[in-house]
Amino acid sequence: MLYGGLDYNATLDASAAAKSVALLDESFKERADVRGMGLRGGKGYLEHSKVEVGIIGEELSKAQWECVLDTAALGTEESFKALSGRGIGCLHISTHGFYYTEEEADNARYQFMLTDDAVFSTEDRALTRSGLVMSGANHILNDEELPDNVEDGILTAKEIADVDLRGLDLVVLSACQTGLGDIAQSEGVFGLQRGFKKAGANSILMSLWEVKDDATQILMTQFYRNLLSGQNKRQSLLSAQKHLREVEGGKYDKPECWAAFILLDGIEQR
Repeated sequence: MLYGGLDYNATLDASAAAKSVALLDESFKERADVRGMGLRGGKGYLEHSKVEVGIIGEELSKAQWECVLDTAALGTEESFKALSGRGIGCLHISTHGFYYTEEEADNARYQFMLTDDAVFSTEDRALTRSGLVMSGANHILNDEELPDNVEDGILTAKEIADVDLRGLDLVVLSACQTGLGDIAQSEGVFGLQRGFKKAGANSILMSLWEVKDDATQILMTQFYRNLLSGQNKRQSLLSAQKHLREVEGGKYDKPECWAAFILLDGIEQR
């Protein structure tokens, strides 16, 4: 399953969501209060994102992988949650990501369905402060009123943790700051990686800081080519990073271009 080239201004209504999935149970729907956060004001279209998933989809299809590609208005939060229980083997999401520390969230009065701290665990509260931006998210980021029967497009790690992704061998998060989260003593990192791990994912490719759209496209497409050539996940990433450092006369040789992505639990062969 591949997501990319998402339209963050896409219309949010039940008919649009139904193009990807059937209507979900109301308990799945959650809303964020994004006042004051860096997300506020909306997210811009990622020009290279659609190219990235298009190339990857073609490469995987040639290798006889069965691929579904959701772009533009189809890359909804509903579409992601509808993956629950489907047993997909590989998930690629190319979009904007975010992570806020507890201090940043407190200063900005950020909340996500956690009005009573006594009811929710430290982990749950932390998992609401990292996430991915899906199609149509700019409506809530611009303070618009949304219909009651649709998601808002802000997919948090807490919501991801509630999706059944058992059987998912590889998640590739082609977005900024997807490897960040709160560090809890003896508990590891509470962030997107925890959300996907709780959902059942095996290996996760993710980033530690903001990444360039064009450089990420090159890195990701080469990663999949390496994977399809028979390299394991770890070697596929290392080779892709080497390729990015050397391509176009060393244009992307600086660490901020190639070193952001790390692989969690990717030792064994694919």
